[in-house]
Amino acid sequence: MSIQDRGDKMAEKQPDKKGLTLSRRDFLKSTGIAGLTAGAVGASSFINSKPAFAGEKTGQPIVDFTVKEVDQPKYKTFFEGSENLKRFHQANEAFKNKDLAKKNFDGKPWFVKYEETVMQKLTMDKPPAGYTLIDQTLANVSWTSYKTTNFFSWEPIGAANLKRLEVVGKWEGTPEENNKIVKKAAQMWGPGETGVAEVNEQWFYSHEANGTPIIFSDKHDKPVQTKEAWYIPKTMKSLIVMVIPMYEPVRKYVPSALAGGAVGTGYSLMAEKASKMAEFLRGLGYNAIPMGNEIGLSVPMAIDAGLGELGRHGLLVNPKWGSWIRISKVLTDMPIAPDKPIDFGVAEFCRTCMKCAENCPSESISFDKDPSYEIKCPSNNPGMKKWYVDTWSCLTFWTENGAGCTNCQGICPYNKPHTWIHDVVKGISAKTTVFNSTFAALDDILGYGGTVDENNPEEWWKS
Repeated sequence: MSIQDRGDKMAEKQPDKKGLTLSRRDFLKSTGIAGLTAGAVGASSFINSKPAFAGEKTGQPIVDFTVKEVDQPKYKTFFEGSENLKRFHQANEAFKNKDLAKKNFDGKPWFVKYEETVMQKLTMDKPPAGYTLIDQTLANVSWTSYKTTNFFSWEPIGAANLKRLEVVGKWEGTPEENNKIVKKAAQMWGPGETGVAEVNEQWFYSHEANGTPIIFSDKHDKPVQTKEAWYIPKTMKSLIVMVIPMYEPVRKYVPSALAGGAVGTGYSLMAEKASKMAEFLRGLGYNAIPMGNEIGLSVPMAIDAGLGELGRHGLLVNPKWGSWIRISKVLTDMPIAPDKPIDFGVAEFCRTCMKCAENCPSESISFDKDPSYEIKCPSNNPGMKKWYVDTWSCLTFWTENGAGCTNCQGICPYNKPHTWIHDVVKGISAKTTVFNSTFAALDDILGYGGTVDENNPEEWWKS
């Protein structure tokens, strides 16, 4: 397709945004919400709701007053059966699964077939926009900090001066003080949100990908990785979780390689922030294990830390940043007061939204209105009632696409600029499900949540 043809196609699909500047009154009137929200939401509900977001305010008043702290995470109240889940062997996940490799990738690792597709597109007379050499190279180098450094070391890497501790001793703060300290430190290292949870061993892999068991031990006082096992001291009871927003301007080009550059950058920031936090804690006299996606499951850990809810797509939805995020964690024995889980209506919204399922090119995301116990592929961990995702068909699409996908993250209606309209929508959907279908439809009408089918990646390079 020529650039002109793609431009014509975009013009047909994209709504005319001229004249879409709405006042609060016009927005509420045009959507039929004016006069109804007072009854459906409750006149005093915004006032009486307690501002809560991993113990902090987002800076968005309406969101602050509709995100509420809860005693139990939504995976125990809206969903069911989380207590049935067993610790998962990392080799069973799609990226590492040998049965999937035999079935779909000729017995080779998935990235071999992936690279074959990349080269097929690069050697075309005119590679597709978003999949050119500059797009693919940008995506590759964006992973630099994650793939080429030792940022996830279980041992100190030398950034913190540990000799000082021999003279002054370790930092001794109250758990509440320590909660604030780690959050302020994380703020210095880039945008995002930080929460703290008590360690739940259930969310850690039983074995790493090569079969080494991961053991919580009361016989070790420091984390140790040996050939026989990886040992985590049971005294390491605090889990710091950091949500990192990805680069926003390329989100509308999913699932192209250009959009994949935002993913790689997100992973690099994960590594950098986790490493800095771990070294910070070591410099204060405590053990620390920085983690990306290895060792444990990021989404339930983030939910426990008060950073969001579980969405239909199986990923975290954050009140401020939506789904266009990455998650890193640090395990430590510093005593830190945990944050409470939160509720802002995501699970209820997902029941009727369906946008991630509708825009999933591999049809990996469930269209069922309600969660179920039915798994979708052998890489699912059975036992919980939720929306299971077919990660096998998802990864297979990656290899056919020659780039990662992330449509489900990029298309999510919670990924919105921080404006009053979007704050109102988040606020109302947190209080009532009456308007959820309307809000999901408005997302399309107003031209949000597009993909590379509607947007030309060459525009980003020329902007």
